[in-house]
Amino acid sequence: MNFSNEKIPKPVIIKEIKEESAYVKTFKLGSYIEGYKFENIAPGKFCNIWIPKFNMKPFSISDFENDLLSFTVKKIGKTTTYMYEKLKIGDKIGLMGPLGKGFTIQGNNVLLVGGGFGLAPLRYLLKELLKNKLNITSLLGFKTESDIFFLDIFEKYSNLHITTEDGCMGIKSKYCTDQLDYIFEEHKIDQIYCCGPELMMFKVLEFAIEHNINAQFSLERYIGCGIGICGKCVLNGKFRVCLDGPVIDSSQLKELSDFGRLKLTKNGSKIKIE
Repeated sequence: MNFSNEKIPKPVIIKEIKEESAYVKTFKLGSYIEGYKFENIAPGKFCNIWIPKFNMKPFSISDFENDLLSFTVKKIGKTTTYMYEKLKIGDKIGLMGPLGKGFTIQGNNVLLVGGGFGLAPLRYLLKELLKNKLNITSLLGFKTESDIFFLDIFEKYSNLHITTEDGCMGIKSKYCTDQLDYIFEEHKIDQIYCCGPELMMFKVLEFAIEHNINAQFSLERYIGCGIGICGKCVLNGKFRVCLDGPVIDSSQLKELSDFGRLKLTKNGSKIKIE
């Protein structure tokens, strides 16, 4: 019996908790009942996590090592605040997945572009890229020092470029994408992987199209069911982020006119992305 074939939460136990920053923690989960195994794990995929008294929430896989599945959580809403403040080692929670489609490993000189909390899936991807002995460059954008996390692993295993909006570290810039031209020429980039705020990813998509570079994007939309039924994560009425993504290739993404412009809210209303 495994997690990937059943669309209901399975019991897992918190084995480790690591504080990444003032608002971010990584939870390492292990199987709780004998016979359950984590299978079909891949960078870019996600799982629905269920906490008693809360609805299920989707979280990107940030690592998988020694049979422990990691999820990195930022303290934002009610569920994540509870996870950050109340969950402890030994607690049991529910997990459904892994779900969705992940990244495809390709290219020789690759660039990881992460904005804010978009670093979570890129961390696991970075470790997988290292196995393929590729030349890896990363461009990470943050607002300020308190938002920075995962810096150690990106600094150790990639050519790291950082921007911050207040200039506390790296280059002062509101948009990390302002550095794309320089990095493209400096490192001869032939493949881009990206995750972060949608307007940032839209700029990366435009850059990839202009320079004829293949790019893959891990999309962030409101996900309700996680298995393609509720329709709350749909783009253009057809692309279900939870099932057809969350990772999508630039050649397919450029055909979805909602991207970078419009999104659905929790109640299904379409609003402008700002």
